[in-house]
Amino acid sequence: MAGNTRELANFRSGEWRTAHMDLFLSSLAINSGKIAELLEMGPAENNHTEWYDPRIKNAYFIAGKTHIADALLTYSLIWNPLNGIVERNNFLLAEVLRNQGFGTQITLITEDFARSLEAHTLSISTIIEPRWYTKLLALGFKPDPEHFGAVMKILVEFD
Repeated sequence: MAGNTRELANFRSGEWRTAHMDLFLSSLAINSGKIAELLEMGPAENNHTEWYDPRIKNAYFIAGKTHIADALLTYSLIWNPLNGIVERNNFLLAEVLRNQGFGTQITLITEDFARSLEAHTLSISTIIEPRWYTKLLALGFKPDPEHFGAVMKILVEFD
């Protein structure tokens, strides 16, 4: 799954240089408000930061955050201006699980978009400490087949 922790840490450290794409942001179909609408949660806060990744030619990363319920959702979009397609949409979710006594977890949400920008599945996946593994399974999380020691939960399924 794309967007590993090290890559995202580099992203957050400012290793990639900023790009200004106001026109793109204004025309972007998917934003934090749309995410909140899809999840039927809100309100959402738009707070976009733009980055350019020199390793991926003609691709831009859009990062932002939105507050949904008790969660702080931080997301990044990869957009290819050559074809106008959002090729990958990775979300980092700092979800407060204090009710279950887990503290704050950093989880990965991955949403794959078709050319129509319609999502089919929105899921969260996180690598957790072994002592929390069975507790999260009891809460409806499933073992993540792509990541050893990780659990995942499908939040929304789209038609």
